[in-house]
Amino acid sequence: MVARALLRNSITIRKAGDEVEAEPGFFEADTAAHCGPCLKGEFVRSVNLTDMTPRPN
Repeated sequence: MVARALLRNSITIRKAGDEVEAEPGFFEADTAAHCGPCLKGEFVRSVNLTDMTPRPN
């Protein structure tokens, strides 16, 4: 149990809105499998990267 707590506390998890990124270079990534309800057969996986830097006003 102690090892689990140490591991959990050593991993930083950020939530949306925690910080506003001032410089380009911080990305959020998302993956998706385009296969419908089943992972059998042929399908496509995609990765989407989004730079989280806000646009200047």
